Amino acid sequence: MQVATPRGRSEVERLVDLSGQPIISPDGRLFVTSYNGRVVALEATQGDVLWEADLSSRHTPILVGDFLFVVTDDSQVVALDANSGREIWRNDELQDRWLTAPAFADGRLVFGDFEGYVHLIDAREGDIVGRTRVHGSGITVRPVTDGSTIHVQANNGRLETLEVTP
Repeated sequence: MQVATPRGRSEVERLVDLSGQPIISPDGRLFVTSYNGRVVALEATQGDVLWEADLSSRHTPILVGDFLFVVTDDSQVVALDANSGREIWRNDELQDRWLTAPAFADGRLVFGDFEGYVHLIDAREGDIVGRTRVHGSGITVRPVTDGSTIHVQANNGRLETLEVTP
């Protein structure tokens, strides 16, 4: 199964890459993202394509229940139905902020960005519900979460622990 097909006039336009880590669901579905490609859901043991969506992403997606959350290359956040690939919502308010891969904390998606902000998006509705700045050096590593606790490391090495409040 080919996940990404090179297209374009120049070598740069034809770049494709599988840089995000594939994830597997408890019921045996494999979700793969690709740069200049698409998001694909596969049946893990046979490799059969279950669905595909034209979204380019360099990041590992996150699966929460029946929602697959993807950060596109231009930092739009997209919620897909993990069973069908249908787009549920899209948030483009953080476009071009070089978001990290998503994490999940207490009903919210968590992202860092190139200016060192941590953003929270309501996972059901797709609205931004919180933001704080950790450090101006930026954040490129996916935040680590445990329940409602968020651990974020800025590019300068600063480690910040945040708590999601209702």
